[in-house]
Amino acid sequence: MSALLVILGCATPSSVIDLYKTRAALEDEVIIFGRVKVIDKGKIANLSSFSGELMKESTFNIVVLPDGSSKAIYHPLRGDGYFYLHLPQGGYSIAGFEWWHEGFVKGPIFAHFNAPKDKTITYIGTLGINFAGDRYTKFVEDEYELAMTKFKSEFPEIEGEFTKNLMQMETRR
Repeated sequence: MSALLVILGCATPSSVIDLYKTRAALEDEVIIFGRVKVIDKGKIANLSSFSGELMKESTFNIVVLPDGSSKAIYHPLRGDGYFYLHLPQGGYSIAGFEWWHEGFVKGPIFAHFNAPKDKTITYIGTLGINFAGDRYTKFVEDEYELAMTKFKSEFPEIEGEFTKNLMQMETRR
């Protein structure tokens, strides 16, 4: 766990690109989308991120770690927790999270997913994080139809074959 804290503490931005910032993926990249659903005090939390120099109610970042790399990537989430990225082909993990909400909380996740070579738009699932006091549980849900509808409404100009390849929670000892 101390290695994870070092990784989370040293994470820096990388070439992972948010589709909200640019709509086009390069030829060797794959569009990955999914959601993080945070349940706090029995309710689904609204995840906000930085807006200019001002911070909204809270900020929530996932930490993405490419397989075989020690360079983690922070990715801020928006209100409903959906994320849309284009990544180079390969394997990745959502290694952890950071949440500024009524204080600062961070922790490990280790949900593995792939950016496959043969698909252009891949849904990796909904990562649920359920807080109970200072502890949390994590799980993966399949909300494919809802997520696809949301993707098509956010990015109507992006066409391609949709596929589902749900992330898998890694077991840690």
